[in-house]
Amino acid sequence: MLVTEKNILKLLLILMIGFSNMVFSQEFYPMNIRHLFTDEEMEGTNHKIAILNEDYLSKKRFQKINDSLYVQPDSKEIVFLSTLKNQKTNRLTVNYLTTSNLDAFKKRLQDKEFKLEKVNENLYQMKFKDVNNQFLIDKDSLVGNTKFHHLKFILTYDKETQFGSSTNKYNFPKSKIYPFQNTIWYFTVDYSESTSYPDESEMKIKLTKEKTANKIEFTDDVHYTITYTDTSNKTKICKGTYDNGSSIGFDYDFEGHEKTIKNKNGTSTKISEMRPLPPSYNSPAELNQAKNTLPYFQFIFSRSYDVIYNSENDINLIGIIHSGYPMTEAPPSLPPAKKKK
Repeated sequence: MLVTEKNILKLLLILMIGFSNMVFSQEFYPMNIRHLFTDEEMEGTNHKIAILNEDYLSKKRFQKINDSLYVQPDSKEIVFLSTLKNQKTNRLTVNYLTTSNLDAFKKRLQDKEFKLEKVNENLYQMKFKDVNNQFLIDKDSLVGNTKFHHLKFILTYDKETQFGSSTNKYNFPKSKIYPFQNTIWYFTVDYSESTSYPDESEMKIKLTKEKTANKIEFTDDVHYTITYTDTSNKTKICKGTYDNGSSIGFDYDFEGHEKTIKNKNGTSTKISEMRPLPPSYNSPAELNQAKNTLPYFQFIFSRSYDVIYNSENDINLIGIIHSGYPMTEAPPSLPPAKKKK
C-alpha cells in the first residue's frame, strides 16, 4: 500500500475499531523525533533515504505495519514516514498523529534552549546552509468521531551533507534507548574503582521501579528532576537536562547570579557569574563523603552513560570516570551539518 496521508487515515479508521478507551498521553516530543527514523542496517529497502526505527518505537509498544508505518493501539497514536528525493536534496518527513493536547509540545518548541526560529504560529525551524530542521503543526484530521492532531518533523538536506554522527554506512544511527519522558524511576548508585586501570572508576546507576531513597523524574524530552533526602533529613531537588541517542548524557542546571564590580573610573558594571567546573571526586571514598549533598548528585549527573536493559523495570546506566578529569556533556540540540569530503 502506498504510504500517503489519505491511505494512512483510512488504515487508522480500520485499526481504531479495536481500540479501547484507555487513558493515554502523548508519547513523543521534539527531541524524541530525531530517533524515530534510521538508515542504519537498512536491508531490502530499495535505496530508501530512511525507515522508521523499530528498536525505538517498540519500546513504546508501537506495532509495525510496514517500514514506514507504526501504530500504538493503546494511545491511538500513529507514526508514518515519507521521503522525497530530487537531484540536489533529500527531504524526510516524520508524521506524528496524536489525540493529546498540543500545549506541551508547542511549549517545548518555544523553549529558548531549543534555539528554534519561529516562522509562524505553527512552524518552527533551525536552519543552516545545507540543512533545515522544521517542526510543523499541521491541520487536524477527523477520523470517525476522533480528532487527531498532526505534527510533522521535516528534515531537508543537501545530498552531500554529512551529519555529526554520520559514518560511511549511515547518516542516522539507530537509537535503542528507551524514550524516558513522562517516566519516574528510583535509583541507586555504585561507584567502584577499576581493577584493570588505576586511573579509572566505574559509575553505575541502577534505575528501578522499586522505591529507593532517590527518585528521578524525566519531565519531558529534555528535563529531569532528582528528589533526594539530604544529610539533615530534608527533601531536596536537583534539576538538569538530558539527551539520549546511542548513550544518555546528563547535565545539571546552574543558576548563575549577577554581581557588581567597580571599575577604575568609579563606575560599576554588572556581570553574570561564570559556570564553574562540575564537582570532582577522585575515588569512591571521596564521593561517599559527599553522599546526599547537591555536589554528590551534580558529580554523578554531569556525564554520559551506556544503557543496559535488564528488564522493563530495571535499567543500568554505566559510565567510566577518569581521575582528575571532570566531564560535562550538555545535551545537544540539532547540530549543524558538514559537507562530505
